[in-house]
Amino acid sequence: MHIAISRALAALLIGVSGLAGCMIPYIVRLLSNSGTDLKARRDAIDSRLCLCNCLGAGIVMGMSFLHILPESVSQYEHSNLLWHLRDGSVNPAYFTMLMSFLGMLFLERVLSSGRTPCSAAFNDCPLPNACCGPDDAMESCPESGRHRSACDMESHEEAQETKRECNYGTFGSRFRHHHLKVVSALMKVLCPLCECNGLCITLALFIHSLFEGIVVGLADSHWNLWLITAGIILHKWAAGMALSSFVSGNSKLSALIMQTIFCLGSPFGILIGGLTSGTGMFFPSAEAVLNSIAVGTLLYIGMEIITHELFCHMHCRKTAFLKWLCVFLGTMLIFTTAIFEVYMNGGCAHSHASDVGHGIANAVGCGAHHHHH
Repeated sequence: MHIAISRALAALLIGVSGLAGCMIPYIVRLLSNSGTDLKARRDAIDSRLCLCNCLGAGIVMGMSFLHILPESVSQYEHSNLLWHLRDGSVNPAYFTMLMSFLGMLFLERVLSSGRTPCSAAFNDCPLPNACCGPDDAMESCPESGRHRSACDMESHEEAQETKRECNYGTFGSRFRHHHLKVVSALMKVLCPLCECNGLCITLALFIHSLFEGIVVGLADSHWNLWLITAGIILHKWAAGMALSSFVSGNSKLSALIMQTIFCLGSPFGILIGGLTSGTGMFFPSAEAVLNSIAVGTLLYIGMEIITHELFCHMHCRKTAFLKWLCVFLGTMLIFTTAIFEVYMNGGCAHSHASDVGHGIANAVGCGAHHHHH
């Protein structure tokens, strides 16, 4: 199969995954009319979503450190993009990666407040004395698990404000959104359809999707293309589900526009990455820079998911262990495939510095062998 066909199929699958996630809140709302227990259904889906998020985070972190970052560093070296200072030189791949990471951090945690603390019922103990300590077993708030995030607030007024801002009655409400006063007036002008509701989150998820797609488009082997695609799909639908839940209060037109922007981000990124890495339009320097930017974005995604899922109110140690185990398994899956591919490719012998396999070889201990052409 030609690599272009694989990229097209990957774009389709990622887009469908995001679309499926966007549809979940609406499907659950329809099913709730049949008289079934909505809370039980919601809690079951939330628990699976949490574990899927953690597995996807492990895969994304593994891909970043074991595949893409070593490849980007090697590309900077072979494209002669080093910063030469007297007798030494600096590889800017790491700096570019950190700037990309900080850019995403600024977009999601400064311009918008991002996610609410994880408060899924999955984090509660069905039998408090079974796996919780005495402090953990005690309820810090009289409300249910979905209201427990209000306990993090410093005052009762802030807790009440949080309750008004977060509609916990809607399925999967995981985002709380504010604008800084400095940009609020500008946002009202730029977003008349939805009055700012969901704009920053949509833009952040779109940029996530764009650079995730670029990573897929830059992959020049079927093996790595489908590994990256699998890691993205595992959390793509979850992001779409959260976005759809957040914008559910908007008009149908504005919600549809923001969901469409989100779903088209990865296919558009795959197109950009594919054109950049194509043999007729190959720009090694551009590929190196885009790879390092994409690594920073993927690192933020992995960090954000891990922080959201594990650094929250978890009253059940079994749940905490299951989440950690999923992150561990995701990382070990990528490490195992990296070792396997190096073994299949004959160790460190790779003929092109831009090959993903060369990056894997560097990541797993073959970095001392550089092939200059």
